[in-house]
Amino acid sequence: MRYGKISLHFIFFIVVLLFCNCNENRTIALNMRARGVIERKYKDRKNHELLTFDIKEYDQSYSFFADYYPGAWMYASIGDSIIKNKGETFITIKKVNGESKLFDTRLK
Repeated sequence: MRYGKISLHFIFFIVVLLFCNCNENRTIALNMRARGVIERKYKDRKNHELLTFDIKEYDQSYSFFADYYPGAWMYASIGDSIIKNKGETFITIKKVNGESKLFDTRLK
């Protein structure tokens, strides 16, 4: 498998999401930040088929659970940009052609 450097805070985020209740997941999702280009999208077979993006940001790559943002995985394509600012409940996906769309989290 091809994975670049994976930042430790995203590994921590993923582990915590898997073992916490939804209120805690929502808090973690609020505190998460992601900016980069979608390199790959897939169903993570080792993680209950979660819809996942691999995102490249500068010199690092990490996984991001698109499953928490309904419709985002189907809308996004490889090469699109993803933006998730700390404190926000939504992500923005910007298509290569300039279109963009917001996707709010299902973690309420």
